[in-house]
Order: sequence, then C-alpha cells, then structure tokens
Amino acid sequence: MSNPSVNEIVVCESPSFDPFANIALEGMLVGGCLSSQLIVFLWQNEPTVVIGKNQNPWIECAMDRLEEGGVHLARRRSGGGAVYHDAGNLNVSFISKGATFEGHVQTGIVMDAVSLAGIKNVQHARNDLEIDGRKFCGWASYSHKDVVCHHCCLMVDVDMEAMHRLLTPSAQKLASHGVPSVAARTMNLSDIVPSVSVETIRLNVKEALASTFGSFAQLSTEPLIRSAGLEKRRAMLSSRDWILGRWSKPENRGDCRLDHNSHSSSPSPKGCLYEQTIL
Repeated sequence: MSNPSVNEIVVCESPSFDPFANIALEGMLVGGCLSSQLIVFLWQNEPTVVIGKNQNPWIECAMDRLEEGGVHLARRRSGGGAVYHDAGNLNVSFISKGATFEGHVQTGIVMDAVSLAGIKNVQHARNDLEIDGRKFCGWASYSHKDVVCHHCCLMVDVDMEAMHRLLTPSAQKLASHGVPSVAARTMNLSDIVPSVSVETIRLNVKEALASTFGSFAQLSTEPLIRSAGLEKRRAMLSSRDWILGRWSKPENRGDCRLDHNSHSSSPSPKGCLYEQTIL
C-alpha cells in the first residue's frame, strides 16, 4: 500500500472529557471525512462505562454501582464489548473513506507508539493488543456510508479496581479466554513501565504517525465542540432511549445476549427486548 500525501493526515484532539461530547465529535469527524484523508482523533473521558451498540448494560456492568459512583454509562456506535474509561486511558480513532487505509496500518501506529515508550513483546490477537496474554488495548469499528472508523482504547494507568468493580462480563466470556476474572485478563502499560503516562503515549502516537507518513496537520476541534450540531448529537447519545433502548434487567443473566452481528430489532427471552436505534 502506498502512503497518501502528507497533507491528508489530520490529527484532532478533544479538549473535553465528556464521553457523550467525545462520541458525538467522533461522529462529526466521520461525517466530514474527505476521500483521501486519514483523521486521527485523540480523546479521553472522565469515568465512564462504554458499551457496544448491541449490548445489554444490565448484563455488562453493575448498574447500581455506576449510579452510586457517579460514573457515566455510554453506548458507542461500534460493536464489541464493554470497556471502562477514565483519565488513565487514551482513545484513538482512525477515520478514513473506504479502503484508503488498511487496518494493519492503524494497528502498527499504535504498536509503534507503545514500543517508543520502551514496551516490547506486544502481540496482536484478533481485536486486542496484548503482552504475555494480557490485554491492554481493544479495537472496534463501524462505518457510516463509505467512511470507516477504527477506534481503540489504550489502558495506560487506568483505575483497575474501579474497572473490576463496574464491569461484569459473563463467566462464559472469561472462560473463552481461559481466565477466571477481568483482573487476570487485563493490564495497564504502567505495569511494565511505571513512568509511562497518557501524555507519553499521546505524543508517541504523533511521532509514529510522522514516522509512517512523513508529517501531519493538526486541526482544532474547538469550533465543532461549540457547534449546535454537536450538542444535538450529544443529546441523542446521552438519552435513555439510545443508552438503554428497550433492554430491561433480565430474570436470568445467562439467558440474554444479543448476537453482535444483529442489525435489527429482535425479540429475546423475557425481560430482554432490544430495539436498535439507527443513526
């Protein structure tokens, strides 16, 4: 694959830690992506559990603990599993039209950024980046018209105790990875290099981009953050209808899981009816 010209690589950084504003901003960048661009969006959230587009929050997280702790619950546009965000992780979104950029390029940039921090032996396993079988980064994607967004969540110095308390994956999911708990499956990059910070990884992503593509342009997101269009998107993304849909607390936790490949309203066992909102 040939690299695009340098003026087509655009880096955007969010000044906000509001998860709903950031997911809305990502959507606006997807909607405005030009045919030859690669937009790289760097963002962080205050404490939030982010669930995939087809997940039942009552199964994936401890809803009562979210409310008690003042932790946000957000639903993203992509599929995949529930994740915990706080100021200790960095989210990176790669946005491009069609097949302008191949997926391994984005993965390679993130792996290079981690390597620049002195962290080696990173393995790419399906949708995860791991070290010795422990995940520190998960990937997911979605498309809108002909624009594709690949995004990842890098765990640098996340509050692991909060994550373990708030996320409640099924025993079957953990067994599929051969681990007894979330704690045994995940790690922070700071477990390897204690001095590494989110800012270090943020700067390293930019360095890896420059090394791969030669240079990039920096675009301010302030006009979009202040726009009425973003506020409208934020209102939808923070609404009960979008986050909870028609999911209810299941009578039997093991009875209710929606196929992540489903894209339509479908009945599930009692107490588990979901209607997907189409953007």
